Amino acid sequence: MDKPEDHGGGDVNNPFCKYCTDEQGNLMPREQVRAKMIQFYIEKQGKPQEEAEKLTDQLMGTMPAWKGEGVGAAAPTEPTTPPAPEPEPVIEAAPEPTTPPVQPTEPSEPAAETTPEPTIGEQAEVSKPEGETPTE
Repeated sequence: MDKPEDHGGGDVNNPFCKYCTDEQGNLMPREQVRAKMIQFYIEKQGKPQEEAEKLTDQLMGTMPAWKGEGVGAAAPTEPTTPPAPEPEPVIEAAPEPTTPPVQPTEPSEPAAETTPEPTIGEQAEVSKPEGETPTE
């Protein structure tokens, strides 16, 4: 609808056209609108009755007020809410593989032996540089 007067009752907020509504902008019964539309196709476009009916039903099936309604319906259906999408399947992750704890291994080469420090009561030999004599 391009102009305000194309809307039912001349109200730009009315979602229905002037051909589907009465003077106050109220939606007319489907059969009444269908009959007027068929008459238009026959009188203004010279279509035969069967073709006019077929064209009317196809066109009305696309209009918001009549969408999805068959011949003989008296009033528009309430808008339907599309079904909610099915939830995505939950895929659980495989458990992480567990690795056994690492056991310490024996060293492949023997550790270097260390000389223990002398304990009290043992004589420790102290090396002196050559030429010096021990003093007591």
